[in-house]
Amino acid sequence: MASMSNSGEEKKNDQGGEVIVIGGTEGYISMPDTDKVPTSVSEYTVIAYDPDSTSMNSASSWEENQECPGGGHDCLYIERVENGRVTAITDKDGNDFLQKFVDDLYAGKLDKLDKMIAEDYENMKKTKKLSEDNKLMAKLGDNWVKIDPGIKYEYENERGGKQEINMPIAQYLVILMVMYKAEGKPKPTIKIDMPAVKRELITGAPVSAQTEDQLASARASQPTTNDPAKMDAKTAAGVQ
Repeated sequence: MASMSNSGEEKKNDQGGEVIVIGGTEGYISMPDTDKVPTSVSEYTVIAYDPDSTSMNSASSWEENQECPGGGHDCLYIERVENGRVTAITDKDGNDFLQKFVDDLYAGKLDKLDKMIAEDYENMKKTKKLSEDNKLMAKLGDNWVKIDPGIKYEYENERGGKQEINMPIAQYLVILMVMYKAEGKPKPTIKIDMPAVKRELITGAPVSAQTEDQLASARASQPTTNDPAKMDAKTAAGVQ
């Protein structure tokens, strides 16, 4: 959840914006799986970020070759974990991904997201909004619910069926910051404090034809909206 620190006082940065603590692959961002970036690089989430991406839904510089420009993994931002909690997402030089993204958005460097704000924000507000205390909320069925990244929420859709949402941190950050900028709020300072979860290890073991058919059938039976990480940015943000 985007929340204030526990001091009981609303903190402000030097520009008058709030200090947001995020707890609990969209928008110029890719989040490689372990078959692309092995756990020897990091057992935790790794992020490729390209502010000059030609796609709003991924980092073009990564997607072209599934590696950093020039090869390897040095350009990736990696979750830094202390005592079982993610306290930062930084590159090899210690540069902070969360604040870099926010700085770029507020500086007008992410033109595709600015275009979304200009053209699609009213549609987006049908399913996403900020609470009175500036937390991200999603409309789940008939109810507005404050949501955290990485937490699964189940709800009943308009047809009476069961549905769920589990928002990755990258998608959460994009939506939260798009709404902040669209609402004219000062640029915030972003911090992170959330439980660390290791990436799923993809072994690459052979799969029998029967098992492959079963997996394909199981995937086909799942609503695509149950996996926000696979949506494009507009769909994930609730834009029709």
